[in-house]
Amino acid sequence: MWVGTMFGLNVFDPDELIIGEAKIDKYYQVINSDDQLSSNDVWDIHEDSNGVVWCATGGGITKYDPYIKQFNRNYLLKEEEFASVITSIVLDKEGNHWLVSLHTGLLKFDPKTKELKKYFDVESEDTEIRRITSVCLDGENYLWVGATNGVGRINLQTNEIKQFTYEKGSKKGTLSIRNIFVDSKKRIWLIPYSTGLILLDQKGEDHEFIEIRKGDCKDCLVDNDVFDIKEDKFGNL
Repeated sequence: MWVGTMFGLNVFDPDELIIGEAKIDKYYQVINSDDQLSSNDVWDIHEDSNGVVWCATGGGITKYDPYIKQFNRNYLLKEEEFASVITSIVLDKEGNHWLVSLHTGLLKFDPKTKELKKYFDVESEDTEIRRITSVCLDGENYLWVGATNGVGRINLQTNEIKQFTYEKGSKKGTLSIRNIFVDSKKRIWLIPYSTGLILLDQKGEDHEFIEIRKGDCKDCLVDNDVFDIKEDKFGNL
């Protein structure tokens, strides 16, 4: 089990934790060391198909190779200062790394060519999506992007971008998205800031926003301040 915190990275075996014999390994940033974390602020963790662990940190990307048990800090970014604070990372079917940079926007790293490029600039006037906060893949060649001005979908084959406009009754506008999640049924779940949970229901070319908020009913949340959402092996969220 890999646990990212604002004070480093923790690793332990959950089976050992249950029987009270867990040893928690702790990793921290070490100044002027290339084989430790890039930063103690660990925002996101992703394991690829080869078992390599990628950590998005406040100082770039750190790669951990479990076969040689070694970290490689700033593996992708090197001297690219524009990509120093990475808050989210996902890998597509082609092995490309999609990164969310706090100060830059959406970045794409091609491990075959070693090319790192800006996909969306954080303040670009040429795109509809700005100040990206989160990304996820739906398994259908679409990259879903949550941002402070709504949610968008990128076709990874054509690079076509579709932005989904929020409409609920007489209300129309944009949503400020904290996080975004695609479940096993390809349903898109949006986590806006402090306003509950929203299901983006796609109906062909149309779409509908279904809101789930705090209340006393059995189908209501206990609080509107949602940070993350995950799915278990039974399909429960």
